[in-house]
Parts: sequence; structure tokens; C-alpha cells
Amino acid sequence: MATTVQLLKKLQLLQTLVAGEGMGDEVTEVTISKLLSYEIEKVRKRQSQIREKLTAFEEQYNLKTEEFSRKFQDGTMGDAIDFFEWSALAEMYQELSQRLTDAEQVSHAASDTGTPQ
Repeated sequence: MATTVQLLKKLQLLQTLVAGEGMGDEVTEVTISKLLSYEIEKVRKRQSQIREKLTAFEEQYNLKTEEFSRKFQDGTMGDAIDFFEWSALAEMYQELSQRLTDAEQVSHAASDTGTPQ
């Protein structure tokens, strides 16, 4: 399995090669779009797994995550280990949501450029 550093180096090389040519071709566009879709789907799956855990905490404590987060940040929830896990999961969920939003914007922008299918 490739490390993140190896993958990033390959992506940088690809960027350099495409920029050097002044444009990518259809095969490159389709391949990158498929890879992007694959990675977006992985993030969605991870987000769904976290959402399930958040729902379990919400049901256990009869409290929505948003309200819990406000109370936890205010220091009114206490120091139970569950609360630290819940808070970490909520932050991870928000971070994944932002990643998805950003990735989907790029993905949709790329598909809206009129690239031949």
C-alpha cells in the first residue's frame, strides 16, 4: 500500500506533467474524475460510520450533538470519557462534512466545464 507521501509526490508529478503540456487529455480527465469519485465515496462511508456513533450518543444521553457540543465547550457537561469521545466524533464529522463540500464543489466544477464524455 502506498504511503500518503508517495501518493502526493505522484500527484505533484502529474500536476507538473499536465501543466507542462498546457492541458490534460480526456483519459486523464476521466481517470482523475473516477479517482475523485472513489475518494469522495470513502469519505462518505467514514462520515456515515461516525454519524451512527453520534446517533448512539444522542439516544443514550437524549441530547442532539449540536446541543451537546455547546454544553461541552461551555464546560457544563462534565468530564466523562464518553463526552470526550462524543466531542471528538462531532469534530471529525464536521471536518469530513467540510472535506465533502470542498471535494464535491471541485468535482462538479470539473464536470461542468464541458469536458467530452
